[in-house]
Amino acid sequence: MSSMGTDNNGKSSILLHQLNDYQILYHDDAADGEIAINMTHHRLCLIIAREEGQYDVYHYLMEHRNPIFPIVYDCFRQKEGCVIVSEEYINGQTLHDILSKEQPSIDSRTVWFSDLCRGLSFLHKADPAIIHRDVKSENVLIDDRGQARLIDFGAAKCYRPEANRDTILIGTDGIAAPEQYGFAQSDARTDIYALGKLLQELFPEAISLRKVIEKATRIDPKDRFQKVEEMETAVFTNLFDEGLLKEKYRPEPEFEQDIRTDRSKGRPKYDSGKGKPSEGGKLFGPLPGFRTGKPWKMFVAVDIYALLIVFSLTLEIDNVSGKAELYFWRILLLMIALLTIDVSFLWGPVVRVLPGVQNQKPLLRWLFRIMWIILLTILLLIFASSVFFALQIWTK
Repeated sequence: MSSMGTDNNGKSSILLHQLNDYQILYHDDAADGEIAINMTHHRLCLIIAREEGQYDVYHYLMEHRNPIFPIVYDCFRQKEGCVIVSEEYINGQTLHDILSKEQPSIDSRTVWFSDLCRGLSFLHKADPAIIHRDVKSENVLIDDRGQARLIDFGAAKCYRPEANRDTILIGTDGIAAPEQYGFAQSDARTDIYALGKLLQELFPEAISLRKVIEKATRIDPKDRFQKVEEMETAVFTNLFDEGLLKEKYRPEPEFEQDIRTDRSKGRPKYDSGKGKPSEGGKLFGPLPGFRTGKPWKMFVAVDIYALLIVFSLTLEIDNVSGKAELYFWRILLLMIALLTIDVSFLWGPVVRVLPGVQNQKPLLRWLFRIMWIILLTILLLIFASSVFFALQIWTK
């Protein structure tokens, strides 16, 4: 049905004049394929050429649709030793472009990460398992519904238990796992390695994920997470313990292998506001001490909060003119104490965006937090004093 050619840039292109069902619109350099309309079904498609060995990958995706991946409409073997694929054209932005411009809400990013985990789990449970081998932010599209879609299966392969190493070395420098350079055969843990690299881009503020990333990107695959589900649980648990998530992670049932499942229902609306909650989200998570749900931490937190309240509201202060002024300064003292807790543990949405408070180096991180506590306390005292004296003048 088709033949292969080469464009002026040396990239493979498809001579589509023999594809009678398609009307070609233009060549997409980013996807190295043709944007076309299927005249029979009147749908927009991406026509791409792949290596002969990838026929099984695309045929499986065509027979087993999944909302995380582009729908594969047709897959043709060619005499020239290549495969012609007609797949869904997805309108959206790459995750790389989004993260380079802004920091979306934590709710949006965690949903995208969950989407990718479910998609990879789906691939790894195929028989034989399918390994994507190029999971990176440039290959993740966020579509118009706010769902993450893993694209570009140009490096994907089916796992072969009898093989000792990959026959074709392929991957992205800095992201590809060591086994992709010929040391061993790629398997599910290869995608876990790349997912660990992607975590650094998705959650730069999450100090608690350092150990998760370190484990996911270990040299020896045996030392990494063995399944995507294990890594997903570790990521969500650590984000909750750090106070970045409002609820504990609860593993969901096995992902439905059915395109009819509309996972956009109930998903947080994607927004580009830095530090803003997604639709339906809350500005404040659980109080420090109540984030992990551990009884002993909650008991200590209740004691500390109670002591702060009692101490602040019963403290004797000299040189005050009456009870009104006494309670004014007592409440101000309580506010300073709560401000110290807020900045120290990044409870509220405002303090999370203060410069330096989430620095990757612990020493600098705490120096910045102490600096902000002192500065904000001074500003609060100046503001409160101004308000108090203004009220005194007004009441005279």
